[in-house]
Amino acid sequence: MSKKGVAKITGPTNPQIGASASYSVTEWYKETPASQRNGNNVTWELFRKRNNGSYTSTNIKKKGATGTFTFEEKALGQEFFVEGYLNSPEKKGNTIIYIRPTKGAPKIISLTLLDSNKKKITIKPKYGQTIVAEIKTQNMFKEKLILQVWERDTTADTGHNKDENTLLYEKEIAVNANGVNDENIVLTELMMKKAQGSGISFMIDGGEHEYYLVVKHNNISTFSPQTVQVLNQIIAVKGNGINPPPENPETASNVGQDPNQQGSEGKCPRCEKDFTWDEIKEIFGESDKTFRMDCVNWINKYKLDFGINTCAKKAHFLAQIAAETHFREKEMAEGNVKYIPRNIRSGTFGDRGKLLDKRGQIEEFCNERPDQKKLFSFLYAAENGFGNGNGNEASGDGFNFRGKGLIQLTGKGNYKSAMGLIKEYVPAKIYSELISSEKRIKHFDKFEFEENRKQKTIKDVDLFDFITYYDMPTEPKYAVLSALADWKGKGLSNSTLMVNDVKNVRPVRKKINVGLKNLDVATDFFKKSVSHLKVNECTLGKNKSTSTEKGTVILVSGTDKRSEKDPAQNIYWIMYQTTVYKDITLATFKKLKGENKLPNPDYTTYLSRDTHQTYSKSSNETFKHSDKRFGKYNEIPPGEYFLVPGLDSQKYLVYVIDSESKSAGDENGINGPDGARGGVALHHYCPRFSVGCFTFNSGKDTTPVKNFVKEIPDLSLGDNRPVHFIVEPRQVKESQWDNPAYGTTKWTGI
Repeated sequence: MSKKGVAKITGPTNPQIGASASYSVTEWYKETPASQRNGNNVTWELFRKRNNGSYTSTNIKKKGATGTFTFEEKALGQEFFVEGYLNSPEKKGNTIIYIRPTKGAPKIISLTLLDSNKKKITIKPKYGQTIVAEIKTQNMFKEKLILQVWERDTTADTGHNKDENTLLYEKEIAVNANGVNDENIVLTELMMKKAQGSGISFMIDGGEHEYYLVVKHNNISTFSPQTVQVLNQIIAVKGNGINPPPENPETASNVGQDPNQQGSEGKCPRCEKDFTWDEIKEIFGESDKTFRMDCVNWINKYKLDFGINTCAKKAHFLAQIAAETHFREKEMAEGNVKYIPRNIRSGTFGDRGKLLDKRGQIEEFCNERPDQKKLFSFLYAAENGFGNGNGNEASGDGFNFRGKGLIQLTGKGNYKSAMGLIKEYVPAKIYSELISSEKRIKHFDKFEFEENRKQKTIKDVDLFDFITYYDMPTEPKYAVLSALADWKGKGLSNSTLMVNDVKNVRPVRKKINVGLKNLDVATDFFKKSVSHLKVNECTLGKNKSTSTEKGTVILVSGTDKRSEKDPAQNIYWIMYQTTVYKDITLATFKKLKGENKLPNPDYTTYLSRDTHQTYSKSSNETFKHSDKRFGKYNEIPPGEYFLVPGLDSQKYLVYVIDSESKSAGDENGINGPDGARGGVALHHYCPRFSVGCFTFNSGKDTTPVKNFVKEIPDLSLGDNRPVHFIVEPRQVKESQWDNPAYGTTKWTGI
């Protein structure tokens, strides 16, 4: 039978996010009657590529001569195809067009001031209360914006005049994945005094101040046409709703401070402040000023993207720079300052030094000029216990990928990881500018690298080619970027070691240099940095060290998430950010979270909540999943639980129960809306090996579980220090199991 209907369509393959993309028919099959060749009868259906490589319908359909679709930011990085048909889709041939949305032009859509409940302001706020600035953007994920609140002093009630109006508040924010940022702003007494400093409101008891928003991005400045009248009164606020408690109630550690001058995570004004030459000079001395300031400018530009965002982290970072290179230009490549035999025999290189001594070649290799190539080729060779992606001694990898940069990036594997990490954490627009001005780049259809011992994959990317051009990290720009990438890659950005405690210098040093080379230097410079950066005055540090709350709270987010590759298959799972807060009661945690004032977590990891195991080889058992959302073998419902240690007879280290009166071994450990459950653990493997448990997506590697458990000293039972385990609601998609023996409806995180 000859085909009838749509034969070919046309339309864009790379539409921009936020822009309309239209598709239309260009050909009909010859046997299609003229009466049916009516564009108004065409159905346009959008299909999305799933993790297993297949395309399934999004259930988005349009009817008419033209099919028009607008892709949201969440479509970035995904693949689709659109098909036009009369009767049913063919899913192949010229009736489909494959689509990969691209990032369009950055756009600030709207700026709005709301009340503390994120509703339209209907009652004029007063000082002491909180309002919310809502910023909606498009194509600006991870971009940095400057949010400002101004008080209008001009007689005109519209427009933005920076010369005549008064700036009251300013804050840098990073655009989130949804493109909608809600920023709490406390109307402080300091803001009231600034607003009273001009205009005539200072003369009027009970007058009003007219507020409006300004958002800046690069050279663009956008202001909101909306204005809000703030009553010139300060009140002590109690309760909720339009009159919430002040965002930062005065305590022993913050009396007299402006809470809006703290960072987005409760930091002090210096936490995210740029390094200055005066600080660097006091810590390192006056030499190498041109080189050091070139590096400092690059550090200041990117340090926040790589998580160096507290006073203590800044001190630790400088201490490790001192231990590795003393912040000197001549030490940007290991070997510029020659090793002598005593260095090799000192124990810094462990068994490698002993092995070379046994071979009787220490003097020979140390005396080689101009570059001690044989020495480094030996010290960092794979067969001598170094690894990190290097080849054998004869390959010369040990020399090519010896320590370079501010923190001496070492090993081919670490050079490779730095390439991926720089791409991941430098804001997209800035990265594009950097890569476009650099010839030493390489395109990869698929690039795999490690971050904190976790494998990551990025696709279709241009990267700085540190493998071919292995001396790039000696240049100031790349000396900094490689150091920041190494810091991030070794898990130091979010490490619990990043506090103002000199005892932590040793474990931090061990992460950078396993032989603890120059530990005394790192310790000395940490103390110097603490002094000159005024770390002891940091309000974040004070708040954490004086905490007297009892217990631990663990929060499994439903919205903060990332995609991770399955450890064995070419599929990806949604992993949910899981944060640990120590020395805190559940009531205090809820209060701080409700006020958006939670401190930095003590530990952060990621868990999968999908539970897709269908068969156990060891027990020869097939698992049929309940058709109820939170039923047998499916995930547990959102809610508040407890985390407890497993019993000696159990397989895993920790389990989730819903009452302290129960144990990890109870079959009704969780009484959910869809039935009782037991044995809900947090373990390694991945969702393909989970029938209700949370997994670390680590395959057979149990290290992430052990590291997580180490961070929870309150797991001991009977110590009156409960470990609360909170699971937030999440979004899922529904599909069908491909075998009825496994169940009917399958739920997967999105």
